[in-house]
Amino acid sequence: MVDARKLRSRLYRKVHGKPAQVLEGEDGGVAIEAFAFDFSPGEDEDLGWVLFTNGMSDRCMPLDEAAAEGFARGDLKRRAELVWYVRDLDRRWIDNLRWLAEYPFIDETWLGHGHTIAMPDPIVPGTALTAFLLLGPILRPHQRIAEALSVAGDPVELLVVHLLTRKEHALKKREGVNTLLDLFDAHAYPLVLDPHRASLV
Repeated sequence: MVDARKLRSRLYRKVHGKPAQVLEGEDGGVAIEAFAFDFSPGEDEDLGWVLFTNGMSDRCMPLDEAAAEGFARGDLKRRAELVWYVRDLDRRWIDNLRWLAEYPFIDETWLGHGHTIAMPDPIVPGTALTAFLLLGPILRPHQRIAEALSVAGDPVELLVVHLLTRKEHALKKREGVNTLLDLFDAHAYPLVLDPHRASLV
């Protein structure tokens, strides 16, 4: 019987080939697999990296009563893996992604599409980015991975990491994630992390 970690790795590699790096977690914790990727839909190259967690979904996230009801209806998933689109393999992205993968179990909460996590200080020092935003994947290859992910009969949610400024996060909290996504569409929000981008609000 193939374990869940190997099955996830096979799904990632089916799309991206062999990873450039696999960063194992301590004591068998969450690993991060890094794949070089061309984000351009056309002929011009737009090179970057796709970072996948591998191991977060081995544990069920704690669900509050409302979330448990959503899970029972099939609306919510209690397991997740994360993906982040970045330009380089800076250790900050690795460390933040690994922390996010542990966050639900540290704070006894769950993560899903549209969730944000505000930080007291900039996530990237010297920038205005102070909150994480998690969204479902819009790239079709990653949607296919999301559709195939499961552990012990549970579907696994694949969540893409984004960073928000304080003003963007306030807008999302005030008016909802769909308003924020409309703003992204109107301003050609970059799919790949640009830590020095200007706030859209």
